[in-house]
Amino acid sequence: MQQKIEGGQETQAPAAPFNLEHWNYRLRELNPWVPDFEKASSQNPSFAVARKAACLQRSQAGMAAWNHWAEGMWALRQEVDAGGVEFERQSRPDYPSADAWFAIAEADFRDQHFGPAELNFFDYHFPHNAIFTEAKFTVGAWFDGATFTGAALFGGATLIEGASFR
Repeated sequence: MQQKIEGGQETQAPAAPFNLEHWNYRLRELNPWVPDFEKASSQNPSFAVARKAACLQRSQAGMAAWNHWAEGMWALRQEVDAGGVEFERQSRPDYPSADAWFAIAEADFRDQHFGPAELNFFDYHFPHNAIFTEAKFTVGAWFDGATFTGAALFGGATLIEGASFR
């Protein structure tokens, strides 16, 4: 939003201060499957299992459900950047944890078998890394229009009928 000042010059209105409590509320709202954000780490086996289950459930709900989550996660990341707040590598009560956001935002489909009645990933948005290592696509992997904000990892994936990334 812009505001006028004397002399007719326009300037940007100051950004609202970063509100960690509201940010955490929205992170929890988007990710109710995470019981404890302090333990949200890819190194935590129970978290990794829960994240994979959440990714599968969200992806099977369709592109609109997936992208609603992805766009919400990306908006949270942009809010941190716009607020001039740095993600902390360690959890602190007054700063958002980079480890938690990155762990939660990662799409984990490693070792997943996508059979003939499964989904495609047309126009899906991935707010952080998308991991498809060792995944098996029996009818092809369709990612036309998908956007990958982080790494897209397909090492060892089996693409029986090919793939499309147009």
